[in-house]
Amino acid sequence: MINKKGVSNVIASVVLVALTIVALVIIAQFVVPFVKNNLQKSGECLDYQRYFVLDNSFEYNCKKNGIGYVISVKAEGQKELEDKVSGLKLVLYNGAITTPLEVKDGKTREETFFMIDPGNFKVPKTGEIRSYAYNVSQTFDRVEIYTLLKSGRTCETPNDQGSLGACR
Repeated sequence: MINKKGVSNVIASVVLVALTIVALVIIAQFVVPFVKNNLQKSGECLDYQRYFVLDNSFEYNCKKNGIGYVISVKAEGQKELEDKVSGLKLVLYNGAITTPLEVKDGKTREETFFMIDPGNFKVPKTGEIRSYAYNVSQTFDRVEIYTLLKSGRTCETPNDQGSLGACR
């Protein structure tokens, strides 16, 4: 007679349940922090949805002969949010062609992109208006503004958008 030794059904079930629990714990160690970090990042831009807006008080946001496109931006966000803003991004559109221009305090890499007021670039603070010019021959039909945060994030939803035509 041959002795057949095997694992009983009860022991096999206990081992499978233990392996399942161990696998769930290992997966949870990675998934929970990942989801928590991404939820925090996804809500980071909610307060900045209308932080920057196009300002028409100077009758800019158009193409001005001899200067190029002139765009005025006003910071309408809350004063306590200022510390987390590093700048703004203007995205100019010509159909499917986009041209992004970043505005941060200091200098820019684009020689054809400058402030109307002489000097280094300045990001508008709450209640301030700054006007920027982009002197190119290319034609653009609209512009969008995005907030840049000090965390390195560019908010995905545009703060404001408008059409660009010829100045009056």
